[in-house]
Amino acid sequence: MMRARGMKPRRMTLAIALTLALVGGLLTLGAAPASAAVTVLCTGYDQCAKRDKSNHGYEAASDNLYWRMFGGHNCTNYVAYRLVQAGMPNVRPWTGGADGRYWGGANKAITDKVPVKGAVAWWDSNANGHGSSGHVAYVEKVISSTEIIVSEDNWQGNFFYKRITKSGTGWPSGFVHLHDSRTPALPVYSATKISQTFWTNSAQNIAVTPSAMRPGQTALVELRYRNTGRGTWSKVQLGTQEPADRTSALASGWKAANRAAIQREKVVKPGAVATFRFHVTVPATAADSQRWVERFAPVATTRSGAAAWMTTSPTSLVVVADTGTAITPTRPRIFGTAREGTTLTAKTGPWLPADAAFSFQWNRNGVAISGARSKTYTLTDADVGTRVSATVTGKKSGYIASVQTSTSSGVVRSLTSNVLRPGVKLKTELDIVSKNGRYRFVQLKEGDARIYDRLSGIPLWSTAVSGKYLYTTLSVNGSLVTRNSKSIKWSSKTTGKKAVRVVLSDKGVLTLTTKKGKTVWSSKTSGK
Repeated sequence: MMRARGMKPRRMTLAIALTLALVGGLLTLGAAPASAAVTVLCTGYDQCAKRDKSNHGYEAASDNLYWRMFGGHNCTNYVAYRLVQAGMPNVRPWTGGADGRYWGGANKAITDKVPVKGAVAWWDSNANGHGSSGHVAYVEKVISSTEIIVSEDNWQGNFFYKRITKSGTGWPSGFVHLHDSRTPALPVYSATKISQTFWTNSAQNIAVTPSAMRPGQTALVELRYRNTGRGTWSKVQLGTQEPADRTSALASGWKAANRAAIQREKVVKPGAVATFRFHVTVPATAADSQRWVERFAPVATTRSGAAAWMTTSPTSLVVVADTGTAITPTRPRIFGTAREGTTLTAKTGPWLPADAAFSFQWNRNGVAISGARSKTYTLTDADVGTRVSATVTGKKSGYIASVQTSTSSGVVRSLTSNVLRPGVKLKTELDIVSKNGRYRFVQLKEGDARIYDRLSGIPLWSTAVSGKYLYTTLSVNGSLVTRNSKSIKWSSKTTGKKAVRVVLSDKGVLTLTTKKGKTVWSSKTSGK
């Protein structure tokens, strides 16, 4: 390279050094023209802290899961953490997908184009420079309707503060108002019914249709409600409604004839579920076909002593007296092996009268399986890791119907092996499943391979990479890798340790073992 005339080598070196330092300083400071779409203000926990841009404790808490998101460097876990810190319960306020792309669609009613402090900045799939999984960030400051400052974490990336202007391509797809000034105010007390169950015996295995109870018969009722308000419940009662505090003719062992039960839990925080159990008894003098409709709602007592009813849609309980003879049931049994692909059969046993007609309903973990209403049921992949039971209803003209549910099966096991051997490729949505059926190691279309707890839906571990056309395999050199046809994106780095199989245990731990069964690598000790 030619040296400028009259410039000594030392001065030239100094000039270059100063120029590089100046440029480097500008890059570090995140300086950019006013028209830039995104300006990085700081990178990493330490640099941001030095510039008075706090991570609000996430650095220390990031290994915890918030709203069942992946821990560590992860945009969704960080934003969920901030919202929990702001006062929201650690319960995801929607069902379904958790990636950033889902946040706006799952919360359409509170998502718009208006930025406010504390809102969630949301990018849809492949929006404005973000990948197929989308992205979310936390709005720290609104400078104007076209300029905001956000804090964010990134999957397998780093923590940032950024200034974003609407003039470029980095502007969010929308703003989700889960807990900010535009969020509709939650009432102190609010409730949503989750479930209603009706039993006629203390063992709680004979469910009944409330429209068929004999005079003098007692049934146990359980109602469960989610706390959808902002207040914590303590000693909340279940009261009668329409009109409020009406006296119930079915009250049996209640605290009062207008108060059926008190929550069974000591406290129920926002987002949690309260359980109420109580008995109802049909009056012994009831006439045939006499009908009662009772309606219930949770009610709290305010400091002033007033009743705070928590819902405008009370739960209805319908009871009709039937003086006919009840069918005498026998608890059904199910036969067959609890394994995916196997057909189970429900056998009723002897009921009286013997010519009663039967109908069937199969259940998965106690919840009815849609369309499974025959005497037999073939177990599917959806049943793996759960327990299955059968409910039988016996009916005959002139008799009171009876309903009985079998004991549950063992945990349904998968046909899929829990072992991955060398050369076998886990491509998109292919998996191995633990022997007990509870855990699944699956290759996702987003690129990474993850271990899932099938019962809770919580991811336990991941290769933490992204990209198209990736697959996971145990290479012949002994390393578990996630890769595409060109390069390796993640590796267990166990080359030469003679691993010959990958095993997913019944505790959700992935291990690489040798022929002699020696473990050379484990997901339990490998970070994410």
